[in-house]
Parts: sequence; structure tokens; C-alpha cells
Amino acid sequence: MTTRCTPTSNLHKLVEHIPLYFTIAYPELMQLKGFILKGSEVEETWSAHLRGDKILAVNSKAPNDAVYSQGRVLGDRSVLHKYINPNVMAVAVESGSGEKVQVDMQLYDMISGTQLYHARHKQYSGPVHLLVVENWLLYHVWCSKLRRFEVVVVEFFLLVLLTRRNSHLCSFVPPPSRSNKLTSPSLLFLPWL
Repeated sequence: MTTRCTPTSNLHKLVEHIPLYFTIAYPELMQLKGFILKGSEVEETWSAHLRGDKILAVNSKAPNDAVYSQGRVLGDRSVLHKYINPNVMAVAVESGSGEKVQVDMQLYDMISGTQLYHARHKQYSGPVHLLVVENWLLYHVWCSKLRRFEVVVVEFFLLVLLTRRNSHLCSFVPPPSRSNKLTSPSLLFLPWL
């Protein structure tokens, strides 16, 4: 059964009150643009210029991506809280040529346009395959110097600093002005020869 969006239907009223955000990549302009759809009007909310020659890959989280746990428990019983944002998008951009070729990997928040992560891989080139799932980014890229493909995995965590309520757990209490911070330990997997 399909529902038609007529001016008198409840669905049409709901669409007018709930904004829809979307992002478009313009490879010929090397630009990302974010938009918001409110009712029948589309408004540009942010724009980012990508530095480089060519967009190699763009990917975002799947809409039905399941989150299996909210954090990772460490050996000292502390918890790393996962950075779980369903509105993230990864972009791989190539620049240069010959021995000066490099790949820039970037992660953006599609609602605000904030760049959350950036990594530059010198002497790396396309093709690039990337995947964004839960709180991690996985990408597969060609290393020109070593003449092999390499896989990089980056996990994103929120660093929740101690507050006065749980300051008895530690003798050092950081200033409250920086209560949340994004951290990203990364792993590099090299293929066996």
C-alpha cells in the first residue's frame, strides 16, 4: 500500500515539519554541498571545497546499520564510548602525479559539514574502496612505493572527561570546557606476501 502526499494527508504534514538533510558530491567542482529540505523548499546549509585533482570514492553509513554495543570495556574497567553518528560520510581524494601522488581521506558530518577526520597518505593512489560502519572507517588503498594494496582501519571514540561527580576515581580532573573530544586510534593491516 502506498500513501500519496496530498495537502490533506498526515504524511504531507509530517514532511513539512521534519527536515530532511542530504549531501551531494560534485566531482567536477571538487565540492561537497549539504542541503536541507523543509516542506517543498531546498536550502543549502554548508559547502566544503576538496583539495585535490579527483574524487576517488564517497561512502556513508547504511541507513539500517545496527549498533551492537555503545562502548568498549578496557582492561582497567574503563569504557571507551563509541562515536556513533548515523550522518557521517567518508571521501577519498587523490592529488598530484608520479612520485608526488597522495590520497587524502576525510570524514564529514553530513548535517553540519564539520570535518571529523583527515589523513594524508603520501605515495598512495587509487583505486580506493571504503566502508563506514558503526564507529569505524575501513579503506583499501594502493601504496605506490611498496607496490601493494594496504587496508587501514580507523575507530572513532568519544573521550568523556571526568566530572566532579566521579572525580574520586582519579586525582586529576581536566577542565570542564573540553568535556567531549573525538579520538581515533588506528590500525594498519598489511597483506602477507
